[in-house]
Amino acid sequence: MTDYVVPPEIRDRAIDLLKERKKVKALAFLKEETELEGKPLVAYFNGLRYEVLSRGVPPEVESAALELISKGKSRKAVKEVAKSTELGYEKSADYVKVLEVLDGRRIA
Repeated sequence: MTDYVVPPEIRDRAIDLLKERKKVKALAFLKEETELEGKPLVAYFNGLRYEVLSRGVPPEVESAALELISKGKSRKAVKEVAKSTELGYEKSADYVKVLEVLDGRRIA
């Protein structure tokens, strides 16, 4: 299953659901419409979340957030991302959570 490629129309629909802040529906949709399950499904889902949320985050802001996360200062990272972008607090918190998962500091 490691060679499985998600069809573009399924990927695009999942991204649309994430943009609409429908995370649970996006995950359920991917599970239903793909051959992915378990850890590969969650890893793919988190990659899509990162892709959607990171679009509005400059590289230097992401670097600063990762530095704060590495020091155990996730709340400060959320505030920094919210202050430095147009994501707002809630999306900034989601973004930091995804960074923590991708960085191995949080279990998905």
